Amino acid sequence: MPTYSIGAYCINGVKTLCPAGRYGSAVQNIDPLCTGICLGGYWCPEGSIKSTQEKCGKVNSFCPEGSGKPNVVSSGYYTIAATFYNMTSLVYHSSNDTSKLNSTSIDLERELLLELQVDQNLCEPGYYCTGFSYSPFPFLYQFTYFPT
Repeated sequence: MPTYSIGAYCINGVKTLCPAGRYGSAVQNIDPLCTGICLGGYWCPEGSIKSTQEKCGKVNSFCPEGSGKPNVVSSGYYTIAATFYNMTSLVYHSSNDTSKLNSTSIDLERELLLELQVDQNLCEPGYYCTGFSYSPFPFLYQFTYFPT
């Protein structure tokens, strides 16, 4: 009888770790694709047990959905982040202005939980991207010498 475990699948009594970029959270998994793919912003090494196994984490790397390892940002590109918020409370705003049909509005107060790098974007002309940035920077003249 095969030994089942999370992070792996069994076929014909042979246990194999889930491939990089995928995870296995079921104990008696028989699917070589395991439970599913790693979420964007995270990477899953071989044998991962959850879709958020490892946070991508660094500004010079990004992890699209299904990443088996972080990807290094190319020169002339910058990272794109997925932003996750914790919705903390509802705030009600009222107005005594009768000309407004909807005199009450509701806003969600939110707290930034984390930003995870999920892709890279080409730096546009007129901007500078180091591969270590969350956004492009305009060219600056601070390095240019202008004689007086």
